[in-house]
Order: sequence, then structure tokens, then C-alpha cells
Amino acid sequence: MFWCLPSGNKCEWSTLEEFVKHFNTQFGTHYSLVDCPDVFNKTTSQPEVLLEDGKNKCMVIERKGFPWPSNYIRFHQLEHEFGNCFTSKINLAFQDDVYLLGISARHLRKNKKQVENIAQQIAEAVMEKRGQISSTGQVFSAQPVPWRFWRLSEFERDENTPECGVGVMMNDPWIMFQDLQSHILELADENTLAEISQTIRQKLEKLLVKVELKFKDYSNCLRVLLVDIYGDDLSLDFIFIDEIIQTMDLSLNIDQIWIAEPEWISEVDFKVTYRQIKATG
Repeated sequence: MFWCLPSGNKCEWSTLEEFVKHFNTQFGTHYSLVDCPDVFNKTTSQPEVLLEDGKNKCMVIERKGFPWPSNYIRFHQLEHEFGNCFTSKINLAFQDDVYLLGISARHLRKNKKQVENIAQQIAEAVMEKRGQISSTGQVFSAQPVPWRFWRLSEFERDENTPECGVGVMMNDPWIMFQDLQSHILELADENTLAEISQTIRQKLEKLLVKVELKFKDYSNCLRVLLVDIYGDDLSLDFIFIDEIIQTMDLSLNIDQIWIAEPEWISEVDFKVTYRQIKATG
């Protein structure tokens, strides 16, 4: 699943272009962009992109984000506010190299004032430990929530890494591992997972109904739904959304469903991969 939300571009082509390249490579087609119907036609519900392959064939694609839990988007916005608040307080003091603060996003499921207070406390602790960071390269604590602050090693850097400054890494694997070790996180039991799975199914069914309306005027085209899963809930490690979709009745107006997901290259970088999980016929 993805942790960060996509950009708010009006036309989705900037993010769908890579998917179309993948599709063309896999199926030997040559689809290219013709139009962004939902941008230029506001009278009816329209798909995001219309493509043609030069052989009298067309394809429409609708891309949908599926956040879990449902309030993930609101909390994710708070994560960005936390990052801005924290870096603004210490960035000037750490311009000799590149540093990251690692923290689990689930510890920021609070209100704005509480999140800002956590950022303030961690910033103060980091400033107090500047000598330790300089000599050992890192510092960590369980207060006010588990976090670690460290200088990036060479293998954690790539051509996009800035020369200096401070960043924030949500869902740092090391911090999440510490959470599990100390039993800070409570894993859902079997009954709870079943309830979550049923709720996810209901939300996906509503999503398919919306997409069906967008595709109703494109019966002559291949109609493709691409789903991005957003969240950091551990329950999603035990509930496989693609399996839920595979057991659902596929709308006559949707020919294929794909899932986009990150393939992690390092702790801080990933590439997007695509899986077809259902198709008619």
C-alpha cells in the first residue's frame, strides 16, 4: 500500500502515463492519450483518460484511491504538518549533512495541537543531543512517542538526495519493529479482521458503482479501473484487498481491475508496480 497521497493534478495523465507504458509492454499494444474527458466534460460523469492505439481500438481508464482507514487522508495531512513543524525548528542547525527523523505515523493519530506538541518535544530533544548525533550518527527515544534521528548512510542516498538538510520518514521500519517488540501496537483478532474485511468490501462495492457510471458511455472501449491503496494500518497486512475484489461481481461496465502498489527499493524510495487482479471473459 502507498503511504503518501498523490498530487492533485486535474488531469491524471501525469500519473497514468507509466501505467499505460506498462500495459502496452505487457499486451503489445500502442495506446496513447487522446483526451482527459473528466476535465473537459463536466455535464456527465466521465473517466479520467481516453486513449487510442491506432488500430480502431480505444481504452478508458479511471484511477481511484482507496484509503484505509477511512480517516487516513485527514491524518495524513497532519503527518505533513508534523514534518513541517519539526523541520522548521531544527533545519538550520543540521546543514552539515543529510538527516532523517523516523517515526510511526500511527503515533500521530491525534489532533493538530497534540501533533504540534509532539514535534516540539522531539525537536527540543534532538537539539539537546547534537553532540551525541555528531559522534554516533544517531539518537533515539520512546518519549513522547518512539522516534529516531540519524545521519543518512551512503547506501541510503541516491541521485535525488539533497546535499544537506532534514527530512521526516513516516513509518520508519525500525520504529515499527520496536512498536511490535514492545507490544505498543495491538494487532486485530480474527473477529475484528472479519469485520474490517466486510467494511472494506462494502466500500469497494460503492467505489465500483461510481466507476460504472463513468464508463457507461464507452461500451466500445476497453474499460480499466486502476486502484491505489493508501494507508498504514497493520490489518491490511492480513486482509488482501485484491482477493476481496476477485470475489466480487465485476460490473459489466468494467473490463479490467488493476492495483498499483509500491515496490520498495530502499527505506526511503520505491517504484510503482502494477498487477491485474480481475478481468472479464
